[in-house]
Amino acid sequence: MVELIEVAKIYQSQAETLTALKGITFQVGPGEAIAITGESGSGKSTLLNVVAGIDRPDEGVIRIAGQELDQLSEKELALWRGRNIGIVFQFYQLFPSLSALDNILLAMDVVDCLPKTERSSRAWELLAQVGLQDKGRKFPAQLSGGEQQRVAIARALANDPPLLVADEPTGNLDRRNGDVIQNLFFEMVQRGKSLIMVTHADVSGQSFDRVIHLEDGKLIDKKETL
Repeated sequence: MVELIEVAKIYQSQAETLTALKGITFQVGPGEAIAITGESGSGKSTLLNVVAGIDRPDEGVIRIAGQELDQLSEKELALWRGRNIGIVFQFYQLFPSLSALDNILLAMDVVDCLPKTERSSRAWELLAQVGLQDKGRKFPAQLSGGEQQRVAIARALANDPPLLVADEPTGNLDRRNGDVIQNLFFEMVQRGKSLIMVTHADVSGQSFDRVIHLEDGKLIDKKETL
């Protein structure tokens, strides 16, 4: 269970104070897929960052699987996040000196969830699931933007996390590969995982359980999808 209670995030500079999130409250249960929509600058990416523990909220509580994130030190949070949250960034964040395969393996090695003997086969399996079984030895610079995004998605799934947060994960993909990734995500949800995904795409007819719309840092509606 993911719980946000009156969460606020404030950025201050010498010139101004910007409240990026204002009193955000919602829950996401196991086996539930949530889409977050809103215009650019509405707070969508900031919301994902505080859910993932990349940024700390200035007010409110974030609790995931019973763990309040603000009770963890930075070191504890990094280890906990690696084991419990898969993150798909908008800009890949791959290590340029590592192959596609090794980028995925690193995510497993850092948190030491899986036995070492299973990690390589798991990484190759994930590459196959995103259609990159022949690209594992390639470095990021040798891959297209869409291929790098798919490597980043495979990496996010490496430790089979109970929660996946994704920022426009199909934005750099063609329709066919985008559909493959969407299906992979929703299969994960059917296995009891939770999904929180930022999207600009039309979500009507998709398998999201709810749509959360943000405007100027505020949650303005929570509606069920059909």
